[in-house]
Amino acid sequence: MLPIHVELFRLLGSSVPPEGVPVKKFQEGSTKVLFLGGLLHLTGQELTRGLSSVLFGLMEDVPLGPLAIYTVTLGGKDKLFQLAEDMYDIAHGQAESGKIRGTLEAETIVNTLFLPPNIVSFWKGLSGEIQQREMNAHFEQIKLIGHSYGTSLIQQIDVLLRQLLTAEDLPLKPLEKVVAINIGPVVRPLLDGAFRQLFVFRNADKTMQAAIGRDLLSKGKSDYQIYDVGRTTCVGECCGDEMLRYAAVDKYPSGHAAPNVVFQYDHRGHGLRLYTNRPSASETAVIYPSSSLGCLLQEAAGHMFAKSGVPFSSMSSVRRLSDPDSGNIARRELRVWLETWQKRFKKLLKEYHNAEFQESMEIIQRDMVAMRVSTNRVPFSP
Repeated sequence: MLPIHVELFRLLGSSVPPEGVPVKKFQEGSTKVLFLGGLLHLTGQELTRGLSSVLFGLMEDVPLGPLAIYTVTLGGKDKLFQLAEDMYDIAHGQAESGKIRGTLEAETIVNTLFLPPNIVSFWKGLSGEIQQREMNAHFEQIKLIGHSYGTSLIQQIDVLLRQLLTAEDLPLKPLEKVVAINIGPVVRPLLDGAFRQLFVFRNADKTMQAAIGRDLLSKGKSDYQIYDVGRTTCVGECCGDEMLRYAAVDKYPSGHAAPNVVFQYDHRGHGLRLYTNRPSASETAVIYPSSSLGCLLQEAAGHMFAKSGVPFSSMSSVRRLSDPDSGNIARRELRVWLETWQKRFKKLLKEYHNAEFQESMEIIQRDMVAMRVSTNRVPFSP
């Protein structure tokens, strides 16, 4: 098999396309976020301003200045089927052996992005507290967000880094400084993983079920399940649905505007927006949640930059939902909150269909204004 090339992009926001950047720029930067997406992201077919909008939206509460968010591609469309085969093969292999194999793609990401030239020899020339401090500082800069096959790549990177450091007689403890959010996972959490991770999944996610069955899913009637596997906190939801909902006023270069309401079914229940959408509004659009997990993911994105070593299980939302005394109340409140937003969209949709052109514009604009001043956009605050 020929060596692969990792193409690195910097996601610049919702108004401009991704920008190709030299790997050296990523290696020399300070704190950065690396997004490893699904098959269409990794083959360059969905590197759009919409992806930037989703990821920067999750970072709204990060208490830092401007952040650099990067992503990678591992090839073009011709790579799609090989990556898909790897995704299912790795998941099924993990089910049989309890272990995850590292692919050439994951190995290339490790050697290209995680370990700049000569850094291993530099660490080996140190010892004791100085060595630990230098390695901690390096790995603490890395924040990972994975979706779909990207969640598998994150686990492969964890495995490969542990193997590499062990072979070089270097400590594994610094790897605990790496934090990762996994959305719609297609592998199981690692029992012996080093990274501090969050797994977020939905019972209706058909792609996840195809890869790993129903191992992570709730077997009871609870709307939420929360548990830890090694250093990974798992949060599952079964009260959302598979519908994308938003309303917008589309503006054209001619100056004309037209109303637009989208009510779209995601038949796999796996799309990134299904997980991340939460109530939000701009001057031109209003978004309604498909799931309550978007608010939790926004909190998790801020949590990634908290003091190193703080597990995701200490997040406010996770603690409230898992509290043995008040957890049932919190879960019920969250389900009611989600249902309220879905009913609100249903009401808007009915009014929109029965309205004339200008009136339909006014209906959408009215909800945009109401959303921007709403105090009920998140179910509960940290």
